[in-house]
Amino acid sequence: MLYYSTLIRYLKNPVTAILLGLLLITPKLQASAVNVNLASSHEIAEALQIPQRTAERISIHCQYYTCRKAEDLLPVTGVDRTLLKKIRHDLIYSIMERGSGYSDDC
Repeated sequence: MLYYSTLIRYLKNPVTAILLGLLLITPKLQASAVNVNLASSHEIAEALQIPQRTAERISIHCQYYTCRKAEDLLPVTGVDRTLLKKIRHDLIYSIMERGSGYSDDC
């Protein structure tokens, strides 16, 4: 009960209530698109917000087997269907996809 009364007291302060409201509606950091066939493990980990070790495994896997779809990552240790569902929309497989930031000034 002590915590509830303390929360009510803080919420009566308009500044605290506004800050709490902003905290609750602020979107969480979103992953950014990354080409798993070309990016380094550090770029993959940062862009997809996944552990570095998993990103290293993805990078190595995609160096040996060119990934063309999200399911190509399922054999990678640390990648399951739950993680794949989370990162699927941020995966790029070729230079021509989704304005991946790569220049065509070759």
